[in-house]
Amino acid sequence: MKILMSSPHLRDINSGASGTIERLGLHLIDLGNEVDFVFWEDTEKRFKNMTLSSIFDFPKELYRLSIRKHYDIIDVRGFPGYYLGKRARTSKYIFRQGGLETRYWNEYYKEQMSLGLEQFSFKFRFGMKLISKLEKKAIINSDGIIVMSTEDRDYILNELGIKNKRISVIPGGIEEFPEKNIPLNERDKDII
Repeated sequence: MKILMSSPHLRDINSGASGTIERLGLHLIDLGNEVDFVFWEDTEKRFKNMTLSSIFDFPKELYRLSIRKHYDIIDVRGFPGYYLGKRARTSKYIFRQGGLETRYWNEYYKEQMSLGLEQFSFKFRFGMKLISKLEKKAIINSDGIIVMSTEDRDYILNELGIKNKRISVIPGGIEEFPEKNIPLNERDKDII
C-alpha cells in the first residue's frame, strides 16, 4: 500500500503528535508498505505563524500531494484534512486526532462561562471557532476516523451524526518516555 502520513507540526520523532505519526509510519514501512511523510516544515509557507500556516498552507500541500501522487490511504492528524474533501480524491482519507479540539474547547468554554471565569481574548475565541469548524468539516469528509477516547467517539456520534462504523477508538498510552524533553523556554510560544 502507498500511504501518506501527515502532521501540521514540526518533525520530531520524540514529540507527541509528530512522533506518533513518524513511529506509526516506520512500523508500516516495516510491514512492507510504501510511506511518505509530510510535516509542517515540508510545506511552502505564506504565513510565518505556525498556527495560520497549519490552517491555510498545510491543507493545500496535502491536497496537492493527493492529486499529484496516488495514495491508497492519506492519514491526517486533525483539522488540516478539511481541504481534502471528496474532490479529485481517489485515496481513502483517515482523520486521526489525539483529542478533539471541538469537544474539549466547547466543554471548557461552557464551564468557564458558568463559573464566571471566561477571560479568553477575541483572537483566541475566533481562532478556536475557526479550528472547530474546520475540524468538523474534516471529520465529515473523512472515510474513517480514529480517536483516542470514547468521549470523542460519543461526541462525533451524537453531535455530528457520523455512523459508528466509520469510527475507531484506540486508547492513548505511552510505551516509553521520549529520549529528550524540550525546556519550556525553548518551546514555541506563539500559538495563536
